[in-house]
Amino acid sequence: FKEETIATDQREFLIKLYNVYSFFVIYANIDKWSPDESKEYTTSELDRWLLAEMSQTVKDVRESMDGYENYPACRRLVDFVDALSNWYVRRSRDRFWRSGMDEDKQAAYHTLWSCLCTTSRLIAPFVPFLAETLYQNLVRSHDKEAPESVHLCDYPTVDDVQLDTQLTRQM
Repeated sequence: FKEETIATDQREFLIKLYNVYSFFVIYANIDKWSPDESKEYTTSELDRWLLAEMSQTVKDVRESMDGYENYPACRRLVDFVDALSNWYVRRSRDRFWRSGMDEDKQAAYHTLWSCLCTTSRLIAPFVPFLAETLYQNLVRSHDKEAPESVHLCDYPTVDDVQLDTQLTRQM
């Protein structure tokens, strides 16, 4: 246990997460995209991989938290945000940057939005103010019927349908 390691991981985590969030907000606003949870999107393999990673992260974080093991839970969140930033966003930039709003671009927006919303609920016990900011801007800004605060939401549960260990291994 080293405080320096925790401080470094925390800074990297917060900067990466905020950069991903900023990227999403900038381009979603430019394209005037808003979430439509009733719509089914045709997702790419990269989208399916990220959703599988998100589900696995929820599962791992919940297991760690249920065992009162905060450090492994935090470590898994750091790893997920690193993958979100360095794998998903970097490899999807062209999808967000292309002109027009085709099905693939909408799927990319929805996938990233969905993962950021879930992440805001997952990080709430660890970084409550950032989690609240993300939640208010991503969820409450378009759904006034959603709980008033991220801290009033249910903690995320595993979506077994999205778990895909074979795809995760391949990626």
